[in-house]
Amino acid sequence: MRTPTLGLIVVFGLGAAACRPDVAYGTYECGPEVACPEGQQCDETSDLCVAPPNAKGFTCPDGDLEPDNDITTAQPVGTLTCVSTARQLKSCLENGDGLDLYKFAVPDGCASSAVTAVLASSIAYEELKVTLTAADGTTVIAADTECASPSPNDARVTRCISAPVAASTSYVLRVEPTGSGACGGACAFNRYSLTVQLGTH
Repeated sequence: MRTPTLGLIVVFGLGAAACRPDVAYGTYECGPEVACPEGQQCDETSDLCVAPPNAKGFTCPDGDLEPDNDITTAQPVGTLTCVSTARQLKSCLENGDGLDLYKFAVPDGCASSAVTAVLASSIAYEELKVTLTAADGTTVIAADTECASPSPNDARVTRCISAPVAASTSYVLRVEPTGSGACGGACAFNRYSLTVQLGTH
């Protein structure tokens, strides 16, 4: 099981009595399956553990683009150069949304090209994965793996793809749930960022 993240904060009492940890509200990020310290509850809008009256339910951010579940509605990553800057897209898979598709093209004349994609999501909700496919959105070219340099924030999970790609060719990145870490269906959703970059290999 994934380990929850303690963002701050152990305050020790003074004197000879045994120490008692005290986790302040808003300093602990919701752990696996929205776990929080005793007396706190996960605010699913911020992914922080707060006083129960302040906890709100999960929502997708404004601007989340739907539909994007088939190849005709796949969202464009944007125009990439042969050696591009990293382009970050932020989105969300709500409960029951099983797939987001993103399309990109490698420009003409790019030699020895490779794509790097990094998917980052909260540890508190359903686990996500990213897959590189051909332009049809189904023929798998590369599956993700654990990133060589994981996120320094233990409350974020990062999955990576690094794969060669061909010039003058279109590709699709599939973001979808793995089915794990969904709180028995009670937290079958997640917000995420997807970073895409072209380079050489």
